[in-house]
Amino acid sequence: MQSKKLKQKVNSFVMASVMLVSTMLPGMSVSAAQTSNVTLDNIRLQEDQIDIIVDAVVENIEQNYAEVYAFANYDITIHNEMEEDGMLGIDVDVLVDMTLIRNPQDSPYVLGMKAAVDEIEDAAEKEFAQQELDAYLEMVMPYYNLPILTGFLYRVYVPMTMAMDAEGAFEFDMYHRMDITDEEVILSEVSDNETYTEIGDAEDGREHINEVLVSPLSTTAVSYSKSDAVAYAVEHAKDVPEYSAANNNGSDCANFVSKCVNAGGIPQDRSGNWYQGSTNWIRTGYNKNGGVVPYLTGKGYFAAVSSSSSATLGSIMYYNNKSHVAMVTLIDGSTIKYSHHSNVTKNSVYYVYNSSTDNVTFYVPQV
Repeated sequence: MQSKKLKQKVNSFVMASVMLVSTMLPGMSVSAAQTSNVTLDNIRLQEDQIDIIVDAVVENIEQNYAEVYAFANYDITIHNEMEEDGMLGIDVDVLVDMTLIRNPQDSPYVLGMKAAVDEIEDAAEKEFAQQELDAYLEMVMPYYNLPILTGFLYRVYVPMTMAMDAEGAFEFDMYHRMDITDEEVILSEVSDNETYTEIGDAEDGREHINEVLVSPLSTTAVSYSKSDAVAYAVEHAKDVPEYSAANNNGSDCANFVSKCVNAGGIPQDRSGNWYQGSTNWIRTGYNKNGGVVPYLTGKGYFAAVSSSSSATLGSIMYYNNKSHVAMVTLIDGSTIKYSHHSNVTKNSVYYVYNSSTDNVTFYVPQV
């Protein structure tokens, strides 16, 4: 990914809509014209410097999703100040109403599905394919023009030499942040002219219709309810993690996904060592020492797909570069949102999958 060094003049790049109107005391909330709330927690930067960081974060979000989503009611928390190798690091947590403003029927993926259905000549196959298209639209259309409170995470690094200096140029590096634990994170540097990658393009939509026409029906006695798994994930996404930093029991991501899958109907299995508290239940599979993903794929309940366009509700997101898993809980025809746990409580139910920053494999249900 192309790196981005943000260098701006303090007095020339302050967004008019983000005006801090209060002193920066620990934990104090300050209002802004277009952000509902900006909370600072023990941050030593100057007010103008905070203005610029907030502006850059908001600009990145809105630039990424321009013409497809609208954003309102920003709630931004700036916290977790740290010093690393001559740099001052701070975390920026964003909660914002994210609203799909493009009709899902106009998405490239759906247009590809429609084109594939139109080209089918056999009447029975055409009817079956149309049912698949109708079911997909039934899933995504409720999110059209519906605000969804969504979380975005960033980390910013500022050279210590200018962190306390409000004069001259203000330089900082900005990263997308994925929290694995309270100490372990995945950082992907924000790039110039960044845009998100949609779920799929028109060709992916065509392939989806063609694949469902030839996909064999499952013959297993086990049945998985994607809606039940998602309902559990959404209801418990912000629960205090069972495996947490507070009790020194590691991270809760695999335990959370196992509970979601179990709520969806996959039965606990003592002979397979997949039950609450067992190795396969509480591990991801990343370290090759058992885990929820190798167990579920070994049983034939889930299988990897090569593209995010094949992901469904109730699919598992498996991180290829860290030991972490999450549950797909919302698909609106343009983006995938997921819910997850770590070893600290999450402040949002939904986070957005971005193929530019999230190195994951999707495992989709087969039963």
